Amino acid sequence: MPKKLDKFDRKISNKVPIFKEDLEFEIFHAKNSQQIKNDKLNFQKEYSNKVSEELSVVDEKERVSFLEKMISDNNIEYFKLEGLNQLDRQAEIHLKTQVLKFLIKNHQAIPANYKDDSKSNIIYQTSYFKYNNPHSYDEKLGILYKNLKVKRYINCSKPAFRSIFSDNNAFGKVDWLKSQSSFQLFIKKLEAKENIFCKYLWVTAAACFLINGKEKTGKQLGKVENHIN
Repeated sequence: MPKKLDKFDRKISNKVPIFKEDLEFEIFHAKNSQQIKNDKLNFQKEYSNKVSEELSVVDEKERVSFLEKMISDNNIEYFKLEGLNQLDRQAEIHLKTQVLKFLIKNHQAIPANYKDDSKSNIIYQTSYFKYNNPHSYDEKLGILYKNLKVKRYINCSKPAFRSIFSDNNAFGKVDWLKSQSSFQLFIKKLEAKENIFCKYLWVTAAACFLINGKEKTGKQLGKVENHIN
């Protein structure tokens, strides 16, 4: 049975024609092989830049555990894809994991871009909303984060927002910048999403968010208000 190819290997099988001269074939094959190698390197470079930007706002003491959690999520997704003919996605996960392992060893070279916790009054997250689908974790949470930030409901870093869906509570609470009633609507929509689970909704919300810079109890957050901004 012929070996199945992922998208990084497929170029050779699709583009190599039948040449009469072996030398001409070898030259063409070598050029395609080099192009595939370049594609992989470019993919890893872009991913490394993305993760490095996220790491820049993570305390250096927390970076390794942050990266290890990403590797763990990748491994879970990879094994779930076994036998499902998702070779392109598995190839991407493999390349991403290589980058993450490299960054574990070299994260100290990434400049810090966060405030010194010892000089500020950070109120840390103490719980999280469980996200049950690692396959869509980055994509779905990235879209949600972007929409909330563009509409100025929040103004935090992406890693800080992602941490409310992770047991790695290394960040301060996310500050909700609009009304409490708009926050209530957001939390109820969040609860209704298929892959998000939370047993004690408002207690968890209070553990992850501030409302206009102020702490609220779960009971206070669940209180009904009349106006939504």
